[in-house]
Amino acid sequence: MALLPRLLPTGIGSLPHTNPQEAVNFVDGYLRDFPFWPQLPRRSDRENMYHQFCHGLPGFRWRDGKGVIDLSDAEEALVSFYQECLEGTQSGYPFSGYAAGFEVFVQGDRPEAQAVKGQVTGPISLGLCLAQPDGKPALYNETIMDVISRHVAKVAAAQARELLRMSPQVLMFLDEPYISTYGSAYFAYGKDQVINYLTQAVEGIPGIKGIHCCGNTDWDLVMKTPVELLSFDAYDYLEQFCLYGPSVARFLKDGGYLAWGLVPRSPEAGVETPGTLSGRFDRGLSLLEARGADPQDVLGRSFLTPACGLGGLDIDLAHSIFSLLGQTSAHLRQRYITV
Repeated sequence: MALLPRLLPTGIGSLPHTNPQEAVNFVDGYLRDFPFWPQLPRRSDRENMYHQFCHGLPGFRWRDGKGVIDLSDAEEALVSFYQECLEGTQSGYPFSGYAAGFEVFVQGDRPEAQAVKGQVTGPISLGLCLAQPDGKPALYNETIMDVISRHVAKVAAAQARELLRMSPQVLMFLDEPYISTYGSAYFAYGKDQVINYLTQAVEGIPGIKGIHCCGNTDWDLVMKTPVELLSFDAYDYLEQFCLYGPSVARFLKDGGYLAWGLVPRSPEAGVETPGTLSGRFDRGLSLLEARGADPQDVLGRSFLTPACGLGGLDIDLAHSIFSLLGQTSAHLRQRYITV
């Protein structure tokens, strides 16, 4: 049977905790149907989203809070890397020791979960945040980007296989905050590059493959990739996202999903209520319907989430945000979802 989230909540990725068991307990306390493993960037630099998934990346080094890729003396590592890609011989998950939340999460038992969620930093964001030896972004080197996108695919696939041990379905998000720079005068990269690197990164990943961007981006471009789930900031960029309504309508008809980042990841959450956030959702639903989307497709194939990860907040605010998320989900489901 097809997965139908029907406005149930899940999370984006990072939490402000430093104790992995406490972070997993936090997730399990709020999310029964779609729990996620928590990234813990405050725990260690190794769990920074631009470091965490680079373990095993040929030519990579992390120094003074910055990542550099130098392939000039990485010939042996590259041969082994491409051999693994061709043969699919990767075993285990290649970020062991860099994700304490994951290692605790996969030891748990979640029989009620419809799916579990994982995440990995996407190739465009890695390409803009990792540097070549001359200091230029890795994104502007096709050889390095081929390695990065294939590496992302390996990490995501290995992670998904591990998560499938505890659930019949997996949601695997590529976190791509920097895809919002597409079209900017400051970052010159093309449409074909984005499509190619994202496609290469998601091909072969078991489960439902998603893209999360917490900024404004060209969602038509994203929908030209094999991605099956669009995770967007519905608090600050609702109207901008809904401009893509005709494409979103086709995307949903073809089996795609939406994840509405409805709850702000800031103290603004304290002035919102389930009623005000439900009103924002109603506005988005009306805009999408006016542009051709079937409301029943939207309602049946939508998750609710915070607008972005919560790793930079304090724990009390994270609790407030997830409490508000759960209440908003219940409020909307009472109005729209008939069991």
